[in-house]
Amino acid sequence: MRILLAFSLILSLASAKLTIVTGNHEPWVNNSRWIKGDKIAFLYSRPRKSGDWVLREYLPAHASSAAHFHSRGEANTVLSGTLYMGFGDKLDASHVVALPPGSYIYIPAGVHHYAITKDSSVLLEERGEGPFHSTRVANARGQHGSEAKPIIVIAGHEQWKPQAGFAESTMLLRGSRTGDHEWRENIRASYTSPVLMHRVGEANTVLSGREWLGVGDTRDLRHATLLGPGSFVYIPAGVHHYVITGGQPVVLQGSATSKLGTVVIPSRGNLKSR
Repeated sequence: MRILLAFSLILSLASAKLTIVTGNHEPWVNNSRWIKGDKIAFLYSRPRKSGDWVLREYLPAHASSAAHFHSRGEANTVLSGTLYMGFGDKLDASHVVALPPGSYIYIPAGVHHYAITKDSSVLLEERGEGPFHSTRVANARGQHGSEAKPIIVIAGHEQWKPQAGFAESTMLLRGSRTGDHEWRENIRASYTSPVLMHRVGEANTVLSGREWLGVGDTRDLRHATLLGPGSFVYIPAGVHHYVITGGQPVVLQGSATSKLGTVVIPSRGNLKSR
């Protein structure tokens, strides 16, 4: 899967309290404390705060991070480039897993790991729950790493399952649908969802294809926002919304802290197009 970040815009829909990021105009800030040339952009909240957070990280070519670990689990999705991830107390470029664009890896709390880039830069999307912090293994004063196993899904090797009641198939990446979990959705082309709302907030990233996201009880393409590959949206609990896909299937990656509790809202009339 090749993921290209296209249009560049950050929208804040105050009335619906949605956060939408389309394209590659993320608010980058320098993060060279660990890796020279590294940058991060906060999409939703921040790791040091309580609750969910989502950020993107830019890693330059020919870069590496020292072996380190996190206070809580961290989910990473490769949006562009190929990341090489290894596990252990010391960086060893001969023992790494290649993660091409679209790949996913969940690293449990306390697992010692390191990352390497080669001839291309890498764009990562990272998700977790705060408060969250990172510690170099060299500074851990002999603290042993966790033996918990990472979850790795290589792009193109997803195991899709039909989703009853909706025009899509899904793959659970980690967790359970009644608790903290992440998933992927493969939504068919030319699909219009009913108007929906969730009982908890939901964070979604478009990995491939294009969709229109609208807010309200009337499905109206004229008032929907186009989300292409690389776009991110956080939909708070209780917001009425709908999704319309174009001529190609759409692959989304989503996360929530508990069961979504999806409710179908009666729509006011038929779909209105442009």
